[in-house]
Amino acid sequence: MVPISHGPNQLGFGEMWNDMCLAEKVWLKSKGHGRSVLHSTFVYKRKKFDKYVQKCKREFWFKKQCEIDQLISDNPSEFWREIGVGRNRKCIPMEVTKADGTVSHDVNDVLEKWKVDFDNLLNPSNNTNKSDESIFEINIATASNNRFDNARKMNGDIAL
Repeated sequence: MVPISHGPNQLGFGEMWNDMCLAEKVWLKSKGHGRSVLHSTFVYKRKKFDKYVQKCKREFWFKKQCEIDQLISDNPSEFWREIGVGRNRKCIPMEVTKADGTVSHDVNDVLEKWKVDFDNLLNPSNNTNKSDESIFEINIATASNNRFDNARKMNGDIAL
């Protein structure tokens, strides 16, 4: 049995569920001429219950939509939490290893290290080794030759 709860002027979810289950039990246990009437009664109560459940679902999702819509303007961080973004995100570790081998958790040290590393990555110095450039050029030439060799092989006759 489902606990009974209802609003004014209508049967509650629990009462409707219990009423439908009772109608089904009576119909299944019956034998005789009134069985078709009991089946019709059960089908009617089941449809009524299903409509009520669907109405409750629509109301729930509409209220949820309104709440989320309100959160967008009132509290953006709560909005993202509500829709489930960022629940399982891992935090970026705020630690760096200094030149002397010690680990620092100081925010200023971390930001300075990131600044230097990204600056070196995005703005390489003009003192690059000539050997690095020549290796890069050799790799490009090798890749180009391999591509043309593969193209010739792919356009050849198919052997059976």
